[in-house]
Amino acid sequence: MAKKSEESSKQQPKGWKPAGTQYAAPDESGYVPKKSDWTPPKQDFKPPKSDWKPTKPEYKPPKSEWKPPKENQAAAPQKQWIPPPADGPMARLMEMGFFDTALNQRLLVKFDNNIQKVVQELLTLKNKDWSQ
Repeated sequence: MAKKSEESSKQQPKGWKPAGTQYAAPDESGYVPKKSDWTPPKQDFKPPKSDWKPTKPEYKPPKSEWKPPKENQAAAPQKQWIPPPADGPMARLMEMGFFDTALNQRLLVKFDNNIQKVVQELLTLKNKDWSQ
């Protein structure tokens, strides 16, 4: 019996509608919006007169002097990366990623071109700007 009393309390009375459905359309309610007295200003703008005239039908544009390169002719070289010389301790350090040439040169002089000692010194530096 407890279930019947709970179900009956959940049912809504007859004629009840949720708050959102009690809306009445404007024509049914008799509401008429207020008419505005505002009118847009008159347009006094007049475009300026132009003296432009189309080109004459016999007009020909100037001839272009550009010519495409011939097929057997090589194209102009573009900015290209040139690898450092492949021999010597500086080139080996550059291959390893140590690009600070001034620091590399100073350490190579200090360690008498011993690459292993130079690399150990570069890796132990606190300021690791050797890669730039």
